[in-house]
Amino acid sequence: MAKRMPESKSNEPFCNAVGVYRWPFDEADVRRDCREMSGKVTAEGLGHTRTQLENLVVVELLVTSPPPENFLNALSQSKPDVMDDESQVPYDESYWTADGTQRLDDPDPPQELPYRIVFFLHFFDLKSPLYAGDAGTIELPKVADLPSRLRDHLEYLPP
Repeated sequence: MAKRMPESKSNEPFCNAVGVYRWPFDEADVRRDCREMSGKVTAEGLGHTRTQLENLVVVELLVTSPPPENFLNALSQSKPDVMDDESQVPYDESYWTADGTQRLDDPDPPQELPYRIVFFLHFFDLKSPLYAGDAGTIELPKVADLPSRLRDHLEYLPP
């Protein structure tokens, strides 16, 4: 049974990382995304797009305590005191059941705990944790292959 969100308690982690997954792509995806981002396909554009896709991951978090307000805007691999316009933050997030088997239709976080949040993160750094602003650091597991339970319900559209 899901529990209602109580008031947040400071210094308690609000989530744990379930997984970090490579986004699968092929050369057709590189060409399509290059065309969508720049309007044309050039050698330079293909190289840029390929690099972007090679460093794109899907992050899956299990939220078990009430998260801080606007926590998605604080999630980044950039340290909170050095975040700027170039810092990578969650992209195209979605909410899932606690067991990670069903994507929820609502674009807003569920009111009942626990639940999962899944999002894309560009230019992923294997050596860096995920910073959650004042809520601390979320340690990330090693990158793995994207499970089909997620792949079947996610689509990457370039920003």
